[in-house]
Amino acid sequence: MSDKLKSQFYSRTASVIISHKRICIFVAHLETYTIEDSLIFYLHELLKICDGIIFVADNPISDAELAKLKPYVVFARFIKHNKYDFGSYSIGLDLLKSSPYFEQINEIIFANDSVIGPYKPLDKVISKKHALGNPAIFGLTKNYYGHKFDESGNIVPAWVTHIQSYFFIVRAEIFKQNYFLDFFQNVKEESSKIKIIVKYEIGLSQLIKKHGHELVSYFDVKSTEDPTSTYIENHKKMFFIKKRQIGRQHIYKANKILRAYNYPYQVVNGKVKTITPKDKLIIDSYLIFELYRIIRKYIIIPLLQAYSKDKQ
Repeated sequence: MSDKLKSQFYSRTASVIISHKRICIFVAHLETYTIEDSLIFYLHELLKICDGIIFVADNPISDAELAKLKPYVVFARFIKHNKYDFGSYSIGLDLLKSSPYFEQINEIIFANDSVIGPYKPLDKVISKKHALGNPAIFGLTKNYYGHKFDESGNIVPAWVTHIQSYFFIVRAEIFKQNYFLDFFQNVKEESSKIKIIVKYEIGLSQLIKKHGHELVSYFDVKSTEDPTSTYIENHKKMFFIKKRQIGRQHIYKANKILRAYNYPYQVVNGKVKTITPKDKLIIDSYLIFELYRIIRKYIIIPLLQAYSKDKQ
């Protein structure tokens, strides 16, 4: 078994029993080229609500790391394509279309590795989806504000409702339509991340909405604020913490939330891992940043504002 990084493809030889009638296309960008325990945990939780996982990563992988993944997936593709998550979603969708499972399922879960969790069982997502009438598209969070192209082709801030693409579910009445399949066939490499968000994350939601489907989400609050940034106050309504939302001052709170739900890993020095006694000391030290955040918010800033008013 080689430790050399290379493009790889894996296909399970045994057929999958279709009972949930649901397949997940899971995409990742593995910065360390390793399959972490927390990622395996996520896949394990997904298999409680779907029949199989198609795993696609925008990077090469070693034989040893691929071996960790094989018990959890029906297909795996590792290749550097530079099209980010939607490029990987496109590859995963092609693999699904070429398999017998495409005609056997009613739903596709699209999910990525940009999050920590799930810290709650994902069957609650499915239950809520059914309680809301089993909509054709269903996400965990819906953002009402984002960006769009103006008449000159410039990207500008705007009210553009969209399902956030780190976890969403589409039913067959969408994913078997040509407009949906053509959308993913035309994903291209883009020059900036904001252009990717506008063309693909926001663009997909707008396309689905244009074809008469309501954008429905588990957590839904109309605001200009990214809902994933409100995880501290809204953790009871969420299942994940977005990795990019954890700044230094929030690590203590994030770990506290994860412990409260018995999630088996903690955030230590930017990694999601099982903690050691040494790690626990590091985690406890994050309390310093939390105390600073509180002091700054409730003492330093009000004092500076009061001083500024006095000077005027």
